[in-house]
Amino acid sequence: MKNPADGEPDPNDHEQTLICDQPTTLYVTTRMSDAPNNATSVVRSFLWETPPDPDVAAGIQQMMEAIVTAGDGNQRSLRRGRVGATSAA
Repeated sequence: MKNPADGEPDPNDHEQTLICDQPTTLYVTTRMSDAPNNATSVVRSFLWETPPDPDVAAGIQQMMEAIVTAGDGNQRSLRRGRVGATSAA
């Protein structure tokens, strides 16, 4: 993202794109940036080509819905401090 003060990219923002080419071209982009209260904003974008085969297209749609649902659940767990928590030994 651009810094509104000078229009330059914010050095604290990070973006990563996963590209898949089978069974269709698929892009999943994750953007992380600083948020208020010492938090991190995470935004994901999903873009894919609809395959011509209706069965494959339905499978891709189901897969993407599952990924979004799982990601939302992980985000909620992170906010509650449950994912990746470790205890001191």
